[in-house]
Amino acid sequence: MRWLLLALWLVAVVATVVPLFLPEPAQIELVVADSTFGQDLTGAVATITDQRRGTALSQPVTSQGGSQRVWIDRIQSGPQSLKVQIQGFRPATTEFLAAPLELTRQEVALESLHTRVLVEVVDGRTGDPLREARLDQPPASPRSIETGYELLLPEGDYQLAGEAPGYCRGERTLATAPGQTIRLQLPLSPVLTAGEAARLILDWGENPRDLDAHTLLELSDAEVSKPHAYFGHKQVESDAGTLLAELDIDYLHSEGFETTTLYNSSPSTYRYF
Repeated sequence: MRWLLLALWLVAVVATVVPLFLPEPAQIELVVADSTFGQDLTGAVATITDQRRGTALSQPVTSQGGSQRVWIDRIQSGPQSLKVQIQGFRPATTEFLAAPLELTRQEVALESLHTRVLVEVVDGRTGDPLREARLDQPPASPRSIETGYELLLPEGDYQLAGEAPGYCRGERTLATAPGQTIRLQLPLSPVLTAGEAARLILDWGENPRDLDAHTLLELSDAEVSKPHAYFGHKQVESDAGTLLAELDIDYLHSEGFETTTLYNSSPSTYRYF
């Protein structure tokens, strides 16, 4: 009986003493940042996985002093290996030493998985910006900026569409890849006037570096005598001096567009290429 009581006393002593030797807790402040586009992460939810201990928790990103931060109020001090995950970003792992009973700050740079698309809606005949235009078919919520709209899109193929008073609805497609910034113009055709027969807008992406729009009026059998509107001869007129076709805009670089207007003054068959 005496040995049993002694054993029970030792168990009680060990249960009381062992917690006194556990590592003391620490507090951690993770300063997170979008290293790709610098977007504000406030309000996003971060999942923090303790890779040494196999535990995880989710915390909101808050803003303080111009920085975005994630707080971990209580964690075991000592060496840390934390994986930080926020939707739309590549997971990042940070390793450091957390001092006991102190606040440890650690910076974490996150690489975006999105593409930043900057869209400027313009007049298809002049290239002038249309400030009153809006995107009516964006694949994500656009943010208005001084030059038009900004979109952050996951990798994929998309179609943009826009409209403005006095203009036809315009569309164009684009393909995105993580980490890219794409600047493009969305040209809108002014509504045709009584003297205009049609307006043709050719646009392209990053490749090829340039495209050229050509329009032939099939007014004769001889190829050399056919009126031909292109970059080297932008206006085509009849023998009487009446305007038949005009290359309004000639772009010489990627993400460009070229516009051709045809007129009613000469009903004909047109070959466009």
